[in-house]
Amino acid sequence: MNKARKIIVKRTREELVKRFPACFVDRKETPRPIKIGIHRDIFARAPDIPQSWVRWTMRHYVGNWLYHLATVIGVQRVDLDGADAGPVTLENSTHAEAQLLKYHTQRGRPIVTQPEAHAP
Repeated sequence: MNKARKIIVKRTREELVKRFPACFVDRKETPRPIKIGIHRDIFARAPDIPQSWVRWTMRHYVGNWLYHLATVIGVQRVDLDGADAGPVTLENSTHAEAQLLKYHTQRGRPIVTQPEAHAP
């Protein structure tokens, strides 16, 4: 990612955190899994933010290792208002775990695995 795009992603994320605090969190906080296709909701509710910026930011947001760590089977995804938007599926959780393994292996870091989901 080039420097200009990094700045755009950073500022767009800050704006999403400000507008939708029940959904998005700051980089240092552990994110909650978000609704699949949430970018379309953002397009509708924040039409002033260019769609390409939203796509770049979402790709960065859900590609973060903390996001993958939070994507545990059975955990509820959230919409822009923080309401439940369906559970993380086995397929989603398996993909997140594979991404975590790839992330840590490429960086030579200890493997961090997802915690087991607990029934409410």
